[in-house]
This record gives sequence, C-alpha cells and structure tokens, in this order.
Amino acid sequence: MKTVVTLAGLAKFAAAAAEGGSPVVLAHLAVGDGNGQPIEPGQNMSALVNERHRAPVLSSTISLENPNWLIVKAIVPGAAGPWWIRELGLFDESGALLVVAQYPDTYKAVASEGVETSLEVTVTITVTSTSNVQVAPNSENYATQEWVLSRKVSISQLTGLPFIPVKSFTTALPPSSPAIGDLFAIPPGAGGAWANHAQRIAEWSGASWTILIPPDGHLIGTPNGKCYWRAGGIYSEVSLAAFATLAEHLAGVSLAKMTNPAGVKAMLDALKTDLLGYIGGLVIATGNVNADWGQKIYCDTSGGAISVTLPVPADQPVGGKRVAIEIYRFGANAVTVMRNGQPIAGLAEHFSIDRDKVGVRAVWVGTTWRLHPEVVA
Repeated sequence: MKTVVTLAGLAKFAAAAAEGGSPVVLAHLAVGDGNGQPIEPGQNMSALVNERHRAPVLSSTISLENPNWLIVKAIVPGAAGPWWIRELGLFDESGALLVVAQYPDTYKAVASEGVETSLEVTVTITVTSTSNVQVAPNSENYATQEWVLSRKVSISQLTGLPFIPVKSFTTALPPSSPAIGDLFAIPPGAGGAWANHAQRIAEWSGASWTILIPPDGHLIGTPNGKCYWRAGGIYSEVSLAAFATLAEHLAGVSLAKMTNPAGVKAMLDALKTDLLGYIGGLVIATGNVNADWGQKIYCDTSGGAISVTLPVPADQPVGGKRVAIEIYRFGANAVTVMRNGQPIAGLAEHFSIDRDKVGVRAVWVGTTWRLHPEVVA
C-alpha cells in the first residue's frame, strides 16, 4: 500500500516539529472508491479521487518498530456503504488533506445485502517527530465490545488528576513485556520508542506506546515512595512532609514533619505540667476551699478555721512530673488539709496546720500524699 504525505501535510508536520510549533490535530480518516480504479497518490492532492465516507480518527499511536512511524486508525461503521474502498485520506481539524494512500480493493457491504460489519482502517505515516501530533476529541468515536471489556482508563484522562502512580522514572528503555495500562515516566536519555520523549508519560496500549505531555503542576509517584512535580516541562523530586509521632512532637527535633491533633495535645499537656509548678494560680481563701494542682493557697483564718480538700490523684496532669500544691496559714485559727480519701504520709488521717505563718507543700507520690513543711519569711 503506497502512502504519500501531501505538500500541505509536509508543511504542517514540519511546523509542528519546530520549537514552539502548534500541534497537528488529526481529525478524520476518509475512504473512497477511486472512481472504480486504483489510485496513484500524489503530493499535490487536496482531496480523494472519490470520497465515500469520512470517519473520526479513533487513535494515533507510535509504532514499536520505528519511533517516527505514526499508526492512525478509524472505524467505518456497519451502516456505511455499499461501495468499494480503494483509497484513504487523513485530514486535520481544518479540513486539510495531510496524507493520501492506496488501499487494497475492499468491498464494504451493508445489512440489506445480508452482511453488515464495521471496518477498521489504518494508515501508517512517517513524521520527523510524533511528539506534537494529537487526535481531535470527537463524540462519534465508539468502542468495540472487546475494547470496553479490557479497557483501563487512558493516560490522557489520568493526567487531568493531580497525581498518578507510574512504574518507574529511571527505566531508560521500554520493557519487553509490559502489561496493558502500564505507565512510565520517561527519563532523560531514554531510547527505543521513548527516544526524544524525556519528561513525558508513556502508556502501553497492548500494541504500542502512547506518549503524552502532561500539564505543569502534575505529580507522579514511583513504587519506592518518591514523588515528582512537573514545572516548566520538567519533573523534579519533591519531599512530602510526614506526620510527627507523639515522641517527636515532645522532642521537637524535626522541622520537616507536620503536627497532628494528638501531638498538639501532648505538647500542651507537657507544657501545662511544666508550668503549673511555676505559675500556678494564687488563691486567697477565707473559707473552705477545694485545692487544684499547682495552686498556692493562702488561708486567712482570722474569721475562723478553714479546710482545704486535696484533689483526686487521678486528675493530676499527665507528663510524669509531680505537681505540688502549697497551703499556708495566716491567722489565729487552724487549717485542716483534707485527704479526700487518700492517705497523707501513709496515714488515713487529715493533717492540721496549727501554727501561724506556716505551711506545707503537698505532692502525690503514687500511693500517698507527701507533705513538706514550708515557712513564710
């Protein structure tokens, strides 16, 4: 089958291959009957000899045999016909004829003749660069049952997502036995069908590699946990921050890890424990009072005796540091330290401060309250 790129096609493919060139967008593949005779394709042609049907381009893939061969396919539906097919024409979205080819005499029957089949037509073209050739989207494209049953989401759809996983970003040559749907990020210096396609994504369709240029801002990930962000057409490795553990929150040893609610609470609890002993609330009591952790309670007993009830040990702030409670007496009457069901100095008895300007420092030591005498200077 003889295939010729027309003068219009040569100009458009050359412009697309130039730096900053606009892509060639393949739109339709037409079939014709050659007016009853085989045709001789020519570069000056702008139309088929006798076009019979024009179908949307279904796919455009790179050949495994040669990275400069582009395999373009379309489907002639079952209802089209009846006529002979002897010529093919490939058109871009502007309607320009880019490629014209001979086609072996093939009769396209229809249902009224007893047979109706859809026909897949293919044309292979040689271009300087396949990287800037695209297929126009068309709602008339349809899938065969076999394709639907075996289909995986195409790479062109996946790159609309902010992140996709790939098999590798270091594999320099296409693998010999890829699975359908395998994705690879093409590294610099790649060869074979990936040559001259560095920093792009390759997807194995089952027959050939589809090469796609993702948009900037796209992220890919590899099985070893590395991530790459695309900017200016280049994928660069990025580090994704991990959450710090509770121990790492408390140690504060890394600026690269993120906080989480549990870690923030652990830090606040530790801070509260550290500070309560230094900035605990100052309480002036003129009557009975319930003590809280870290308080300094000055009892004015000039109006009568005062009872100070110790807190429940289970409510002591976490963190491992013992939090003291200081209780002082000022006045003629006694202050009774109420044990609240727990022993004081190992005894099941309350403790009385029976002298003026004297106090105690109470600390829970796990099984009992331990009291240390304090004197107000």
